[in-house]
Amino acid sequence: MTIAPYEIRPIDKTGYDPFVVSLERAFGWDPPTGRLAELFDAAFSAQRLIGVFDGDDVVGTAGALSMTTTVPGSQRPCAGVTTVSVTSTHRRRGLLTALMRRQLDDIAAAGVEAVAALWASEPQLYQQYGYGLAGWNSRLDVETPWSAFSREGQAVLERFRGRLHLREPAKARPDMERVYERVTATAPGAMSRDRERWDLLLADLPEQRAGGSEMQVVVAEVDGDAVGYASFRIAQGSTTWSSSDGELRLVELLAETPEVHAALWRHVLDTSLVRRLTARIRPHPDPLLLLLADPRHARAALLDGVWLRLVDLPRALSERTYSAPTAVTLRVHDAFLPANDGTWRVEIDDMGAATVTPTGTEPDLELTAADLGAAHLGGTTLASLAAAGRVIEHSPGTLLAASRAWSWHEAPYTVDIF
Repeated sequence: MTIAPYEIRPIDKTGYDPFVVSLERAFGWDPPTGRLAELFDAAFSAQRLIGVFDGDDVVGTAGALSMTTTVPGSQRPCAGVTTVSVTSTHRRRGLLTALMRRQLDDIAAAGVEAVAALWASEPQLYQQYGYGLAGWNSRLDVETPWSAFSREGQAVLERFRGRLHLREPAKARPDMERVYERVTATAPGAMSRDRERWDLLLADLPEQRAGGSEMQVVVAEVDGDAVGYASFRIAQGSTTWSSSDGELRLVELLAETPEVHAALWRHVLDTSLVRRLTARIRPHPDPLLLLLADPRHARAALLDGVWLRLVDLPRALSERTYSAPTAVTLRVHDAFLPANDGTWRVEIDDMGAATVTPTGTEPDLELTAADLGAAHLGGTTLASLAAAGRVIEHSPGTLLAASRAWSWHEAPYTVDIF
């Protein structure tokens, strides 16, 4: 693909190093070295990378990871869009738009994934390419001396009948992988992790610690089976004989039951010489807030999470499960992927399965592909989009029924950034 005088083409072995250099410059990153560079290359070099070339120079980058994502009721292939950048000297020339068009065209032509997803470094950019905000996250800041559980929260904790074990990441990894697979199998927005990604996440190199300690992992077991884990680092403050202002930085906390969830939270909140717990990526809302006696000491900042794009609209809509039966005709606008642009009849049966067909009838609802993508995981409702003026109801009564059908009982949660 050519956007004169530039060329967009796949990255081969000879183009990989210039690709990485261009990406690092665009994001202001220091080049990884040694073992970290090896892990980064293993996780990304074999993926579907494309670059914009100005002669021999790479001036734009984009990649797509072959992942599996959880959608309401099932797990499906997903293109994890990543490493997107344009060199500062080549911005405002249409290169990002050309990259996004080429990437989505390639994904659609391959026919493997019906959806793509990404974390947006600049959210205002990706909506124009059909990505909708499908999941919200919380960033937590908890004052641990005031983190006592309520009476009800304590009752949940007391139902825990297992044991906690503190382990090094390498020894905890098999249990972490099993727990991750089981917990994320039903969590909309969760993404699969291959061996290379686990290698990168658990390498625990000094460059990955941002001034914190080595990673610690506490594993919860019930009847000898791992059912949850929490990984974290501790950044020490100025310790005196009587107190400390250390910070516990929670990396992940996943649990298979409410009791395990409460036990793991109680463990990290009670860590000695710590006055503050921070967590960068947590569900919204985090169930922890309902365990605390005084949730005002746990400040939760709302952040955008995963952004989702319907690549093959009829297939994507038929791959998820719905919460209620209904039939609705949607007029979907999609200038970026014209195959999705049109009017679609969606018929959902009593089992939550959808049949999607093109139709020439008048629509009940009108919206963009980005907004339909935002509703795809069940967290962003069609009713809330309509309240913002982004969904137009042409047939009275159809919005409520469709919003109920598209919603889901579990809020989307994408555990880590890719």
